Amino acid sequence: MAKEKIFEVQDISVILEDNQSTLSIKASGNVTSSGWKNPELVSHSFEQPPPDGIYDFDIVAEPPSGIDLPVVMPIETEYKLKQIPNNLKGIRIHASKNVNEFIL
Repeated sequence: MAKEKIFEVQDISVILEDNQSTLSIKASGNVTSSGWKNPELVSHSFEQPPPDGIYDFDIVAEPPSGIDLPVVMPIETEYKLKQIPNNLKGIRIHASKNVNEFIL
């Protein structure tokens, strides 16, 4: 099943891992019903690095395929950025309702 943007992104945390070459990006947010699964951060493609140094991601997941309950549910995911760009100044994450940024 195709993944869709989740309803909203709430929190972003960014941690430089022990090896100093990998950035762990964690994002959490909400979906509008039960049954969403396999969340992930999907990087936007760039021909060249973004001039503002803010790298964009969509937070997506598989929507429910069967019976679901119409209730707001939390969801979270993590992305490992294994090659940290030299111009990285922040992370911007897009959901269907909002956008959230983490500035380094």
